[in-house]
Amino acid sequence: MMSGKGKRRLEGWLFALRRYLAFFLLMAFVISCCMLLFLNELSAATGIALTKDKIESAAKLTFVNILFLSRLCTVIDGLRRKWLVERPVRTIVRSAEQIMKGDFSVRIPPLPGIENNSGFDVIADYFNRMAQGSAPTFFPRGQVYYTCGSKWEGNLVEDSRQTAAYAALGTGLIISPESPVLYEGINEKGLMGGQLYYREFAHYEDAPQPGRLAVQPPFVVYHLLAQCASVEEVVQQLQEKISLLALPMLGTVPSLHWTFCDRTGESIVIEPDGDGLHIYRRTIGVMTNSPSYSWHRLNLLNYAGLRDLDYDAVQLCGDSIPQCFSGSGMQGLPGDFSSPSRFVRLAMLKKCAVPGQNETDGVAKLFHLMQSAAFPLGAVRVSEPGHVTERDAGVVPFDYTLYTVVLCAQSLRCYWTSYENQRVQYLELERLLERSEPVQFDFHREPDFLCRNEG
Repeated sequence: MMSGKGKRRLEGWLFALRRYLAFFLLMAFVISCCMLLFLNELSAATGIALTKDKIESAAKLTFVNILFLSRLCTVIDGLRRKWLVERPVRTIVRSAEQIMKGDFSVRIPPLPGIENNSGFDVIADYFNRMAQGSAPTFFPRGQVYYTCGSKWEGNLVEDSRQTAAYAALGTGLIISPESPVLYEGINEKGLMGGQLYYREFAHYEDAPQPGRLAVQPPFVVYHLLAQCASVEEVVQQLQEKISLLALPMLGTVPSLHWTFCDRTGESIVIEPDGDGLHIYRRTIGVMTNSPSYSWHRLNLLNYAGLRDLDYDAVQLCGDSIPQCFSGSGMQGLPGDFSSPSRFVRLAMLKKCAVPGQNETDGVAKLFHLMQSAAFPLGAVRVSEPGHVTERDAGVVPFDYTLYTVVLCAQSLRCYWTSYENQRVQYLELERLLERSEPVQFDFHREPDFLCRNEG
């Protein structure tokens, strides 16, 4: 079986061959017509008879010229595409992937050399507005929105028009009112949901199934929160009413999977794989990134011996070695930042977690637990220094946890901390229900230090 890299190389060669054949046919038609017209006019004006040998010689020379000019045009067009199309597209796609992972600090700088290409300029402008506009966001019940396409990209699908049955609050953006996006959130019925990056595994439909609503992946969280009151209704929507469509947004189809939970405590994981849409019920309540939830769940067997109680003295070859440090029960718990390791850490810490005495206590404990999976800035580099060009100047070369959100189904509160500001802040959905228009709130990311020397 051909590797992904080999497949992409083959596709590149086939694309170049198609371009060459297109130029060849174009050149053959134009040059042949010009040569026939020239020879006819020359014969008529001079009376020179065109013999078979002269025609064959001219035909061979013309064919060689066509081959050469076709190759030259292919090379020039390839260079043009590489510098004026592919490089800016890669920058936009890379930035889009960063924001889909929750990094709203990314910006696309002016793309040099394409000042006259308004299409790229418009996309970059909308992208920067989208990244800048990501913040705690409220959408009211009755909100009219679309689940497929967008006005700014000119591909809005009218058949996907919907009206929200429930208000929702979470982290998202309002780049345009008809295309609301939530990365995670809670609705007025206590249903909670969120998305994470599902690199290399996500697979969507090319066209919606008959009778089903087309939904782009970035709109899934908001749409299900706007229409569903429980996990059961989410499952029904996914199985019977919607199709996840592989329609690009800002030049890319984001690879995503989702989790939802309601007041009953049931949580589900939703993963669009190559063999169909998988909905995992009665999960352990943990989801990270790739690979699939089923893989992560089976991987927990490798850590079945972990426990919260220290081990006693070790008996080895007749010798008794007493424990001299605490935490031996968790020896072997992975400490790196890969998604399998973060999944194991969260699963084991959730198993051993001490319940909060009240909501405030529980939320504080949960933020501590979530820190075990947070990326500190500088620990995970996503690009080599030599690969960062002037076109990538706005792309942060590290993966890091920009913010952490905790949602409470009982109080309908949305709590958050940011990388820069560890103070726990929150919004109450119930106090926003009377609003009839979407509204955004400041993250307040500025560092917040409290001096206790005075007072």
